[in-house]
Amino acid sequence: MTATTVENVYTRQLAKEVTKKHFWKLVGMNLLVTLIVFGVMLAGMLLLFLTTGISLESVPSGMGYSSYAAPSASVGAAFSIGYFVLMLVITLVGSGLGMGLYAAMIDLCRGDETVTVGRIFSRMKYCLKAFGLSLWIGLKVFLWMLPGYIAMFVMIFATAGSDEPAVSGMLALLGMILIFALVIPAAYRYMLSTYLMADEPGRGIRESVNLSKQLMKGHKWQAFKLIVPVFLVMLGLTLLASLVLTLITALVVSISETAGAIITVVLMIFPALVSLYFSIRMELCYCVFYLRRREELDACADPAEPQS
Repeated sequence: MTATTVENVYTRQLAKEVTKKHFWKLVGMNLLVTLIVFGVMLAGMLLLFLTTGISLESVPSGMGYSSYAAPSASVGAAFSIGYFVLMLVITLVGSGLGMGLYAAMIDLCRGDETVTVGRIFSRMKYCLKAFGLSLWIGLKVFLWMLPGYIAMFVMIFATAGSDEPAVSGMLALLGMILIFALVIPAAYRYMLSTYLMADEPGRGIRESVNLSKQLMKGHKWQAFKLIVPVFLVMLGLTLLASLVLTLITALVVSISETAGAIITVVLMIFPALVSLYFSIRMELCYCVFYLRRREELDACADPAEPQS
């Protein structure tokens, strides 16, 4: 096996050990982040409805905020502005909590036993910087994708009048493949930016992005392969659990609909736990991967230069 393959094996093993050791703490942190973001969204929406006078009954099911029936144009405009502000608040809260979650996971991978669920709030004051980092990364990734979009649209428009729809479909598929071929390396190029800022929040946005590019040089393919085995196991177990759930439910429902409903609810918990467990493991794999890349950076750093 190559050195990178061996490193990935040890990285996955360490992530697995950390997951098992701190599983419920990690679950608590993930659930708390989700509940807080959902709670802010729910409270904000209720406040919007109360302050604007828009009735919940006038909201079409599954439609966006623009479909809400406002009593007047001014009320509709106020609701739209309020909705935009709410989405911004939710994004900032989610960014701050997400960065705190990354910081907690990184410290758990370092072996810090003092990490508590409350650690997710440790980066809230950097929520604006975290949001700015997400925007900057998104912009840079989009710019990498742009040639692919341009090529795809040019090919589609060039064959717009063709009598062969299969040709247009094939060119569109080739364009999508080109986009993915551009976006995946770009995403991995900047993937460590969030970990860098979560670990050392004093870092600037551009500094984090540039350092991520440095750390990921020659390691993008390794990072891509890192979680593939974990993802495949998660996918297989989830599909197997869903199949077993379907068979058991069909069997029980034929006997008793009430019992079938109860068993369905109970058995649905298992696939959810499987997905959550492996999702946490994949995230911890990247945390360990980040720490390994930092070891390389620190080893190459000038001893006379103070570490930030």
